[in-house]
This record gives sequence, C-alpha cells and structure tokens, in this order.
Amino acid sequence: MVKHTKKRAKRILYLLRKKVNCKLYELSLEEGKDGQRLAMTVLGRLIKKGLVNVAEHPHGNNLYYLTEEGKRIADEIVKEVNEYKRW
Repeated sequence: MVKHTKKRAKRILYLLRKKVNCKLYELSLEEGKDGQRLAMTVLGRLIKKGLVNVAEHPHGNNLYYLTEEGKRIADEIVKEVNEYKRW
C-alpha cells in the first residue's frame, strides 16, 4: 500500500484511471523529451511498486494500464481531485 504519493505520480495515476490504456506521450508531464523522461521515471517506479503494468509492443508503442491495486489507489485520487476540481 502506498501511503504517500507525489504530485507527478498522482497525476499519472489519475490519467490512467480516466483513460484505460495510455501511451507515453499522453502521460508526459511537460513538452518534449524532458516530459517523457520524467514520465518514464515515474512510470518505472510505479511499475516496481506493482501499481502499473505495461503492454509492450514491438514497435515501441507501449500501452500502460493500472493493476487492481493501482485502481484502488487511483480511485481515492480521483475522488480527491474531483472534490477540489483542480491540482
């Protein structure tokens, strides 16, 4: 169970809960390669914790999706964000 998540991780979990499968460019937090690098770092940590899985494709268009544990945590984040209507 994740007790404390940072804003970037919350944003990625929120996006993955709203959309079923997301590609890396949909999850990037900033424009360009720097945003993709940040998203990959955060996704790598979420994958290690078992919250996100990846469906790998041979051409590099990987799809990221939530596990059951990730869905449970993302539901709490969605309730929190929808209550305040902003980040």
